[in-house]
Amino acid sequence: MVKTTHLLRCRHCVGHNHCREYTMPCNILGKTKSGKIKIEVFGERDWANREHIRKVRYVQSYRLIANKGK
Repeated sequence: MVKTTHLLRCRHCVGHNHCREYTMPCNILGKTKSGKIKIEVFGERDWANREHIRKVRYVQSYRLIANKGK
């Protein structure tokens, strides 16, 4: 398991009425001039055994939660 500093709030919707909210572990890499946060996200959706997948994303700061548990 990778040690991370934050959790990214995510939502996956199928159809009109079925949405699932989950979090993904991530680390902050920096901030852009436009105010978005550059992060490295670990995993793929909320699927198990995908922690080895790493992707860089640019997100709004309100989607990040401090990772106190890990």
